[in-house]
Amino acid sequence: MWLELITTVGLLGMTLPAFAGSDEDQIKKTISAFAAGGDKRDVAALEKLLDPSFRVIFAFPGKDASLLSRADYLTMLKEGKIGGGERKLSFGQVHISGAIGHARVKMVREDARFDAEVTLVRDVSGWRIIQDATLMIPAQSPPSK
Repeated sequence: MWLELITTVGLLGMTLPAFAGSDEDQIKKTISAFAAGGDKRDVAALEKLLDPSFRVIFAFPGKDASLLSRADYLTMLKEGKIGGGERKLSFGQVHISGAIGHARVKMVREDARFDAEVTLVRDVSGWRIIQDATLMIPAQSPPSK
């Protein structure tokens, strides 16, 4: 009986990760949920996706970068100072090395493009975002007539 139980648990443990998708799929799903949370300013959803050490490095072309802590980022979202407005995502290269993942992501909305390098760490709960380094490029205004 014990052997059957151990075998069943062992086989279940080997097959469950296959149902969850590949690490790359899980990373893309996590980043997509992160973007959607920012678009909707859904702080509760984001708290589950962000590592406790999360930070944002944010820059505009030709300007110095700004650094936001996890707490500052979530507060600014809650207060409506950042976020809002749906963006379309496209993924570039995803690189995974053990429990660390990196992804290049382009997020576009009508008024701007966000070129991001997102770093994730894998823990027992899955992939968590530890850093979002983003360059925001304002959309070009149409030429004046």
